[in-house]
Amino acid sequence: MKKRTAVIFLALCLALGGTAAVGAVDVPTSTVQDFILMGSVLSFETNGGEAVADVAALAGEKVDLTAVVPVKEGCTFAGWYADAALTEAVTEINVYGHKTVYAAWTEASAPISDIENAKYAEDIKDVVGKSLMTVDEDGKFAPGTELTRADAVKVIWKIAGSPVVDFAMDFTDVAEDADYAEAVRWAESEKIVSGVAEGTFAPDETVTREQVAAMIYRYVQTEGGGFTGEWYFPLTYDDIADIDEWADEGMHWVTMNTLFEATDNNIAPDAAVTKGDAAHAFAVLAQLKFENNAAKEIPDDTDDDVEETTGTTETTEETAETAEETTEATEETTEDTAETKAE
Repeated sequence: MKKRTAVIFLALCLALGGTAAVGAVDVPTSTVQDFILMGSVLSFETNGGEAVADVAALAGEKVDLTAVVPVKEGCTFAGWYADAALTEAVTEINVYGHKTVYAAWTEASAPISDIENAKYAEDIKDVVGKSLMTVDEDGKFAPGTELTRADAVKVIWKIAGSPVVDFAMDFTDVAEDADYAEAVRWAESEKIVSGVAEGTFAPDETVTREQVAAMIYRYVQTEGGGFTGEWYFPLTYDDIADIDEWADEGMHWVTMNTLFEATDNNIAPDAAVTKGDAAHAFAVLAQLKFENNAAKEIPDDTDDDVEETTGTTETTEETAETAEETTEATEETTEDTAETKAE
């Protein structure tokens, strides 16, 4: 009875205080369990760092995170995030039910040694710091190295929060114990990839810019993003005709959102993606707010299992484009005309 009274008293104190300072109150495990019944609990996923004890709070209470600084050998703490993909940084959080925040780290003992003159040096630091991409044992990122199909899928999977799915892969060239197997399993289950041929994923093949664009765009659609309804975003590059139909909408989207940049007015859809260029694309992707781009609705009779390569199993998904042209207003009236183009 005394213990329950003490818990209730603590709850009232927290309620009157407004904001809970983590570490200000040493709450035993049994008290946290009591709070689960009457309030909320905040957990800390330190992603390899030293464990941080759960914090009990009243439902809706604001918890200050700035004083909670975990430790991880060889790393510098880079802040707390509201999501496992480390896209939404938070310094305080309102706790409802059982909430979890996630720690981000940057490499402290092994600085990246080969990106001083790299075009996307800051993006490389960003993706390495978030453990989306890695350096070798010598601290080198090798920004000019070409990215493989397995590497691309693995990064997108990490951005998605490294989900584990119960799905039987169709690919015979993806070993179950490969470090990218779960990423490919998830990507196939979400129809983000379908292989270069029946039963073949080709994990070690170099990935092209339009392949990555298609993968990213399909992932964005699973998150509720992408184009919606009738859309039109003109690309005026000299090599636009080189974009395959299955990658057309994805190339439009990644270009519009600055994941890819052109060189000499060429977007180079068939060119290999370097690790440096990939770091930029994935750094931007990780920060995008998908809710600001409503998902494009796919008709029920459309086969959206389209491959990101020119393999034999590709199915072309028709895209719709709308161009609006507005005529100048006269002194008294304004006339709008719309032209719709379907491919």
